[in-house]
Amino acid sequence: MNHDTHDSTNRGPRVFQNRAQLAIEFLMLMSISIIILMLYMGVTNGWITDYVRTRAQDAIETQGLAIQRELLLATVVHDGYSRTITIPQFAGPFNYTLSSTPGYISLSYQQEIIEYVVPNVSGNLTKGVHTIWKQGGIISVT
Repeated sequence: MNHDTHDSTNRGPRVFQNRAQLAIEFLMLMSISIIILMLYMGVTNGWITDYVRTRAQDAIETQGLAIQRELLLATVVHDGYSRTITIPQFAGPFNYTLSSTPGYISLSYQQEIIEYVVPNVSGNLTKGVHTIWKQGGIISVT
């Protein structure tokens, strides 16, 4: 019997078993890699969301404090005081909503609302250019 001949069509069960094992190992490795990637993306997304929320809150707080400071300044200066201020449309890159009620201003961004105590003023604060003046002890905004 000649053992030198090789029949390429008869590979036997051992070759198929090795290929099946290799395919299963490959699929398991890919599954683990996908799970690790999904975990990494979930953690990273949480960090980015927190970072953006913190930056937005800081920008809105800075804007609110600047408005509050301008109105408080008007309470301590002499009659005849006049100053033009600009309340920007955006606090940094963040669009916010400004509303005023007697004694308060509110700045909101998404679900966050920050209120500031301010002196009672005559007029309404909105985004844009305003003139603050004091006459007869009354602070007005136009």
